[in-house]
Amino acid sequence: MSTSIFIEQLAAGHAADAKETLSNLLSARAFEALDERKQELASTLFGGQVEEEVEELDEGTMTGITLGAKVKNKQGGYNQDVHHKGEKIGHIEAYKHRTGGMRYGSHHDASGDGSAGNRDAEESIADIRFSHAQHLKDNRVKKEEVKLKEEKESEHYKAGHDYASDHAQDSGFKATARARKKEMLADNPHKKGTKEHSDWHRGANDGHQMGLDNM
Repeated sequence: MSTSIFIEQLAAGHAADAKETLSNLLSARAFEALDERKQELASTLFGGQVEEEVEELDEGTMTGITLGAKVKNKQGGYNQDVHHKGEKIGHIEAYKHRTGGMRYGSHHDASGDGSAGNRDAEESIADIRFSHAQHLKDNRVKKEEVKLKEEKESEHYKAGHDYASDHAQDSGFKATARARKKEMLADNPHKKGTKEHSDWHRGANDGHQMGLDNM
């Protein structure tokens, strides 16, 4: 089915046929678009290309900032929570200044960053926005550092870690696992004094602790 047929039918005055052809064309294109979208989703979900939703962390463009209800305070003003994507991240405090005007302070919950005496509420909200953007950046850097460290750990570290973790879990009880730790570390298959032995031992200690934490 092509657009040329539709044009020919329209030119010939076959309105009913032209209408049906147009309907079929639109349905076919809609189906193709839907099929393409399904393929994109399948590729993302099952092709190992899961993409994390990463918002631009520049404080000037970070979206999802909303304000809660204003609650009167003893300073003749009000307190108002600030949320990012529904999660409370801080609050602003409005108070009457000696000049008669209103002044605003801000506080970011996670970092403790704050300000006082801003000229208006927008500046206080901007301060919280900036602090939260920096907070998200810092958290992402920490996660990336941990991931990088894990990737750099040697195969001997990972082998010791897995062995000790399983050993602790198989013990059934924390007290039993602790008592058997020395016995477990003695299972190190590498020669003492070698890097392999050291890596396996370090991994085993970390794996043992993780096993205890998960019990």
